[in-house]
Amino acid sequence: MRFRCPGQVEAALDGVDLTLRRGEIVALVGENGSGKPTSGELLADAAARSVAAEVAADLPAGWETLLSRHFQNGRDLSGGQWQRVGVARGLYRDAPSSSRTSTHDELMARPGLYAELFGLQARAYVGVPMG
Repeated sequence: MRFRCPGQVEAALDGVDLTLRRGEIVALVGENGSGKPTSGELLADAAARSVAAEVAADLPAGWETLLSRHFQNGRDLSGGQWQRVGVARGLYRDAPSSSRTSTHDELMARPGLYAELFGLQARAYVGVPMG
């Protein structure tokens, strides 16, 4: 994976290569400035697109299909398809992002992936003397 923030000369991520398998839980841990939020955002975006793309591929007009039988040529999804779309939306919306205006305190105050992963990372440092 390689990613450069708009307007920046250096890549925020370069040479990152990983394989994620369905059902695995992954925590991004690293030093300050190592690209954790960027990695998380890119991975969540890829996962959301992947899951949603599977559903869209089965629809007659792909991404342009209206998801309701109340519309002309609209289609309804199965229960499982609605679940996959819901999971994809949740992954995408909950991805920590440096482009959003939420502060660390705001992200920690609401339940979600950001607070969960921060907690996982912080546990490694609890009780470690500073300085």
